[in-house]
Amino acid sequence: MGLTLPSFPTDCVSAAPGLRLRPVPEMGTCLAYDPDRARLHTLNPTAWLILSLCDGRPRAAIAAEFATTLRGLAGPAPEQGAFSRGLARLMSLGLVITGSPQTRSSSPQKETAP
Repeated sequence: MGLTLPSFPTDCVSAAPGLRLRPVPEMGTCLAYDPDRARLHTLNPTAWLILSLCDGRPRAAIAAEFATTLRGLAGPAPEQGAFSRGLARLMSLGLVITGSPQTRSSSPQKETAP
């Protein structure tokens, strides 16, 4: 039997409050606007997937769903460590935050075409 590590409330990851997303699937990107910092980011498909999974669950649960999702996709798989590096980059940009489930934000707002 494998060892199951407990998840800690502060290990929960969610999108930053107020974040606005505008998927651009025809270009394989998603635009993420952070109104608190007045910054616009262009996310590659891997970052887009990671951000979309950051819904307040523990990091381990998000990593597991990331791996499961990738197994179901055709095409080349991201390199080893893509999840950890991608999540760290999203955190450094302020697009995702960690904290307890009580302090997590709601899902980012998705923009629709005008």
